[in-house]
Amino acid sequence: MVKRLLLALSLSACSVDGVVLVLPEPPMDAGVEEQDAQLDAVIALDSQPLLDARESSVVEAAAPVGGCRVGGASDGFYDSFPDGPLDARWLIADGTTSLGTFARGNVSVASSTLWLTSTSQAGAAIATRDLFASATYQVQLRVPAGVELAVWWRRDDEADGTIDITTPGQGDFTRVRMRTRDARGSSENQFMLGAPLNDGSDHILRFDRYNTNSPSVRFWVDDVSRWVTSASLPTNRAGRLWIVATGEGVVRITNAFITPFGNAGDACTDGELRGPGLIP
Repeated sequence: MVKRLLLALSLSACSVDGVVLVLPEPPMDAGVEEQDAQLDAVIALDSQPLLDARESSVVEAAAPVGGCRVGGASDGFYDSFPDGPLDARWLIADGTTSLGTFARGNVSVASSTLWLTSTSQAGAAIATRDLFASATYQVQLRVPAGVELAVWWRRDDEADGTIDITTPGQGDFTRVRMRTRDARGSSENQFMLGAPLNDGSDHILRFDRYNTNSPSVRFWVDDVSRWVTSASLPTNRAGRLWIVATGEGVVRITNAFITPFGNAGDACTDGELRGPGLIP
């Protein structure tokens, strides 16, 4: 009974040495054992030490979130964002991270669409709960002027490197930035498109990551291969897909999917959430 009373007071938010982490509320029909288990998780989280973020002045707390999914296509997923709460396979960015400042309230799902509303105060971003390595990563979107939309692969610790495809690129929406980065440097291409991407239509941003004997990343825009690089590749350890909107405006996401390749070079590690950057 004491545990259940504490649970009601604790599950909406808990403080870890002054850092507030917002947790999902339990369903109304949750059993006593499930509620007690959730309370135990809150107590365990509250006892976690703080870690210094590698590329941010923010001090963040560590809590494990997400499993490794590198077994092939059966480990992938497709989300067309049906009406209702955001699927539990995603986490929502909230607070200040190395990618920017984000607000949980800027992410919503309605009309079978994910809406990322970015303002001058905070952007909007989601990331997969689970971690992936070699795979196709694809997002179908509609982006207005005034907003930068980026699709990232990254681990919670950016020292392991990153992959991103971003619109607009340098100058305007007729360019797309395609980039890989490792611990030593980066490889980048500002690709010139035939028409701007902020034309009111849906467009597709995609990259394929290969962890084979000849590792590489291939970038695509609207189902056309645009650039391939084997330079400055990130670690072969599994990481998260991020969809990030910054600037001022509303981005419409129609669907997103990941299809793992299951390459022999994939290294499987579970996730280590560095809050308050991501919220279950």
